[in-house]
Amino acid sequence: MKVTARNTGDEPAPVGIGWLPRFAILDGGRGELILRLPSVTRVEQSTQHPGAPTGKLKTVAGTKYDFSGRSGAKLDGVILDDTFVNLRQAPLDNGPVAELRDPVNGYGLRITILSPSINALYVFTPREEGYVTISPRFNYDDPFGREWNNEDTGMAIVRPGQTAQWKIRLEIFAVPSTGY
Repeated sequence: MKVTARNTGDEPAPVGIGWLPRFAILDGGRGELILRLPSVTRVEQSTQHPGAPTGKLKTVAGTKYDFSGRSGAKLDGVILDDTFVNLRQAPLDNGPVAELRDPVNGYGLRITILSPSINALYVFTPREEGYVTISPRFNYDDPFGREWNNEDTGMAIVRPGQTAQWKIRLEIFAVPSTGY
């Protein structure tokens, strides 16, 4: 998939591009799903204003948010409504890779990020719904918010006549039903 935004105006303009898919869980059961994310950092959310970022980035190592291992981790009962940043590319990959594997139903989804301007993955795993969202996007949550204190939040500034490109590869692959 590729999206290109061209600035046809006379002034530089900020551009944020993303995609918000809903990947269906075939049997509705999340317990055996395995999620792999190419990040060890997530955007901390405010407890006073749910969904609003605090402007702090938190490490996921050793927490319920840690899906960064090469094999990923079971989603099990974890509910996510989080943005993961500082995306990392593994050796020999064409870009950072996120995966959702369903060993019960024998398939997996792989999203390879092919544009270096994609700086974040928003992941949503609602408890009562039969889907998972993995959303590659340019920017962090509330990219122009004061809470960021000069942090680069990933918004692309496109000069007149220039373009910004958002490009990913989505693959479906077989997973042995005996496990991962």
